[in-house]
Amino acid sequence: MYLVGLNVSIMDKKEIKLLLEKYDQGLCSEQELARLESWYMSWRVDEELDVEGSDADGAVHRIWSRLDAEVKVHSYPLWKRIASAAAVLLVLGGGLFYFYDAGYFGKKGATGAAVLADVAPGKSGATLTLAGGRRIGLDTVSSRELLRATGMEVSKGVDGELVYKASAAVSAGSGDHVLTTALGQQFSVVLPDGSKVWLNAGSSLSYPAVFAGQGKRMVSLSGEGYFEVAKDALRPFVVRTERQVVEVLGTHFNVNGYADEPLSRVTLLEGHVRVSSGSEKRVLAPGEQGISSAASLRVVKVSAENAVDWKDGLFVFDDEPLESVMRRVARWYNVEVEYAGADKGYLYGGSVSRFDHVSKILKRLEMAGGVHFKIEGRKIIAMK
Repeated sequence: MYLVGLNVSIMDKKEIKLLLEKYDQGLCSEQELARLESWYMSWRVDEELDVEGSDADGAVHRIWSRLDAEVKVHSYPLWKRIASAAAVLLVLGGGLFYFYDAGYFGKKGATGAAVLADVAPGKSGATLTLAGGRRIGLDTVSSRELLRATGMEVSKGVDGELVYKASAAVSAGSGDHVLTTALGQQFSVVLPDGSKVWLNAGSSLSYPAVFAGQGKRMVSLSGEGYFEVAKDALRPFVVRTERQVVEVLGTHFNVNGYADEPLSRVTLLEGHVRVSSGSEKRVLAPGEQGISSAASLRVVKVSAENAVDWKDGLFVFDDEPLESVMRRVARWYNVEVEYAGADKGYLYGGSVSRFDHVSKILKRLEMAGGVHFKIEGRKIIAMK
């Protein structure tokens, strides 16, 4: 189920040929499959395949074809990128680990974690609070019930998201709506202007029921959200958080502004945004992240896709301290984390599905070293 500490030294031609033959016969073990994928990832298509025999050349292409088919079935946009990097598994200093879920190949097994005391992953769900204070649970309500409740063109889309449509029956004075995800929930909404927002666990978004006139389209975010903003040159889109203000015309970006995080982060994937924090203002380009603290605003280069791992069903850690990792785990699984001697600063790297039970994630962290866990109800105890 996981690959930790696997030796992926360069294979010779004989070993590659043997593994390709076993792959075609469906006989590869998980470790052999990982080694084969690792070798394939290091082979560049524009170079001559350094394996004798046309059968080998065809087999290696079938590896990627099969992965492509499974990506479409499971709808994980980041899996192809993660697979191409994470099939190479190295354990380095500081607890670096990489692994993939062998369930993508139709095989799931026990992880060795204490499954008798386990916690299921989060799920889609949110609460909509109307301007008058009425609250509607969106995880169970149907589109028709939602329309009757609000008296405006609001429905649930084919993917379960909340969708607003312009309606002559609704005026600009209809007040703000607030979409809130509890711990262990995530949800998405298509706003009245066509912009789409994904909310991570423990977050809320406040926005007007109608964006009217030529003024700014202003929303307020608490927690974390990913924005795909509809272009409108006459009406800039503004996101306010406790520490930052983000202004755009049309672009894709992620905002992490959780109150329990020491820093607020805006990560740009496409377009340009202007980030303000206190008296400082900076313009971000794609692949940059604006980081705000109580005293400063700075810009750094990042792997922007990692910032939206949560939207794509993954946790991606990039030399991330245990304490930061466990804050993310706690929000998604709606658990409390207690430290009993574990090194909160121990660094981890790698990726794991957000749809596994928590015991699997904890086991993989344990395999990387530096920590042991115990689950007691909805409490996770991190020990030395």
